[in-house]
Amino acid sequence: MPKKRLQIKDSQIKKNLKWHILRLLRLDSRTKQELIDKLSDMYIGYWQINNELIDINFNLNRIANESLIKYYLYKYEITES
Repeated sequence: MPKKRLQIKDSQIKKNLKWHILRLLRLDSRTKQELIDKLSDMYIGYWQINNELIDINFNLNRIANESLIKYYLYKYEITES
């Protein structure tokens, strides 16, 4: 009997996206495309990346407005807060 593959719902990703972005930026500054690629790699096989459902610009702007990240020289980096 084949094993049932674990599927991740869009709502689960949306709920944790801010945390994942901050965790990735804590390791190193990244461009928007690098963040998208890294998120895709994290969920490959479990969730089909859908840029329309997960608007990375909206999330990055919201996190920047909270002063948790900043955009500097074409890359996002985490702030001291």
